[in-house]
Amino acid sequence: MDLLTSLSTFTGLDTKSFPVVTMPTLPSWVESLDLGAKFSRLGVVEGYCEGGGGWEAGLGKLGFLFYLSKYWELADTALLVVKRRQPSYLQVYHHAGTAYGAWLLCLTHVPVMFIFVGLNAVVHTIMYFYYAATVCGYRFPGKAGITSMQIGQFYFGILICMPAFFVRGGTCTTSAQKVALSFMIAHAIYLTKLFGDFFRASYQQKRLAAKKGL
Repeated sequence: MDLLTSLSTFTGLDTKSFPVVTMPTLPSWVESLDLGAKFSRLGVVEGYCEGGGGWEAGLGKLGFLFYLSKYWELADTALLVVKRRQPSYLQVYHHAGTAYGAWLLCLTHVPVMFIFVGLNAVVHTIMYFYYAATVCGYRFPGKAGITSMQIGQFYFGILICMPAFFVRGGTCTTSAQKVALSFMIAHAIYLTKLFGDFFRASYQQKRLAAKKGL
């Protein structure tokens, strides 16, 4: 029994547990673009439909490790509570929502999960390297740039995952996968708004206030 099967057994859920969702049909002007055929010619349909090799080829285990890593981030939030410090709404929602979304992606074997995994891994590697360096006493400029990267990964993830709904006439993803992917896209849209607010409050407004003080 592999890790994903164990997860489904433990939670008592499988892909059949999701309601059958009928996705709305695309507008005629979108269908006329024949985007599925265009993606086929570009050779990327297999990535959307098979996850660049499929879950059995290793994506499943990688996705499951990605899901487990979200609990490490939740532990960071829990540590603030233990220290009697109030975690921000952004932090709590970000960590809890991403963990739930990663679980849905694992449970339904969404092929394009590798996009979320790849983007998140790159941004978090840079971010944690930066924070580790500051703990060790090194100071580098660019904290605002890391926040910008986080916002950028949401935009890019949303745009690059949307074709999964309509390549090959929408047959690449099941109803359960569409539900999971829709949750992650909605989650990313809201995070874009929250991180944008944080960026403006933390960097832009302080910069304006500093200029006025001069």
